[in-house]
This record gives sequence, structure tokens and C-alpha cells, in this order.
Amino acid sequence: MAKLILAYVYTGVLAENADKLHSDSDNQTKGGFVTQLCAVDVAQKAASKGDIALARMIVSDALTIVQLLLVGVDVELMLNYSDQITIERVLRQLPSDVNTTMLMLVLEKCDPSAYAQLLTYAATKGLVALVKQLMKKVHDRGH
Repeated sequence: MAKLILAYVYTGVLAENADKLHSDSDNQTKGGFVTQLCAVDVAQKAASKGDIALARMIVSDALTIVQLLLVGVDVELMLNYSDQITIERVLRQLPSDVNTTMLMLVLEKCDPSAYAQLLTYAATKGLVALVKQLMKKVHDRGH
């Protein structure tokens, strides 16, 4: 589950690809090819961020993963059914340039008791966006 959620994080442009697929009159023949291109793009992004395990997982099961992403499997729904360990794993594996909206969505599902440990981890790894959002969460909880 964590890897599928992370696949969402790495695929900011995937929604555009889904729109292209759905609007393409010839998507019966092009759909599989475009889906494979999406998988390659997602895997390359994951690998460029150092997440080789995610890249391998996407390549090994590319069709399933990308089809789930393209049909709009709701990331919030996946987060709602994820346990705390999965949420923390996702937060630890987020790329440093993660979309703030996605970061907040995942962070909303995180147990506040994990903030201190995550803050230490994020600061050590230089994950500035995560540090900022965690500090904001801690500050907001104090007021």
C-alpha cells in the first residue's frame, strides 16, 4: 500500500496522461502503449529520487499500478485504509520536492504522537517541506 501511495506522489503529471487517454478517440490501440510510457516515466522519477525499490515495483507490475492510477483510484481512500506504520513509511520516503498538497494529505492521516520522531528524521535527511509542515502541525496543536 505504501508503494502505491508513493507512486501517486511521484506522478504529478499522470492526471494529464489520463485525460489524454480518455480523450483519445483511438485509445483502444494506443492505451496500452501510453500506459507503458506512463509506467516508464513514473519508474524513472522514482529512480531519480533514489527509490529503486519503487522503480522496480512499478516496472514489475507496471500495467496494474498505472491502470489504477489512470482510472483515479483515490489516494485519500488508500490513506484511510492504511495503518500508522504505512503512513509513517510513506512520510519517510517522500521526495524532497513533494507537492505540498500531497504532503498535507498524508500528514493529516499521521498520528501526532509520531511528529517528534518524524521531525528528527526529516531534519536529518534535509526534507525541508516535511520539516516545515511538521513544525506547523506542532505549532497549531499548541494553540
